[in-house]
Amino acid sequence: MSFLRQIFLGLTFTLATLGLTACGDGPSADNAKEAAIKITTASYNNDVATIMSYFPGQADLSADEKEMAETKLGQMLKLSAMYAQKHGGVAKIEATDCMISENGRALVNLRTTFKDGTTKDSEAKLQWDEASSSYKIEK
Repeated sequence: MSFLRQIFLGLTFTLATLGLTACGDGPSADNAKEAAIKITTASYNNDVATIMSYFPGQADLSADEKEMAETKLGQMLKLSAMYAQKHGGVAKIEATDCMISENGRALVNLRTTFKDGTTKDSEAKLQWDEASSSYKIEK
């Protein structure tokens, strides 16, 4: 699967919720929840660099491919930032549930509460990456 396809699949999560790397000894609910909250926070803050850090396989990209991916991601993240702004900003993001499979896949349920009282439920699909000892957006 191409890296850009991974980004667009990952953005399905990002936009539906509309994770800086969670480190530890191995896959755990705490690590997955931390990553999912950071990814969601970055989505609402239009933080392209943080979201990009959660995509696996970036070392294989040329400079042009990375620039194009960052540009497309930035355009998409503007929508989530506008949604948050429309509701007065984000008051709180919490992980309400987390399931970890034996192969390190994590499904994290999230609830975002906005300052106007609106709530939005979403889920994050993550995969444990042994090389970086962190969760990444699932391919």
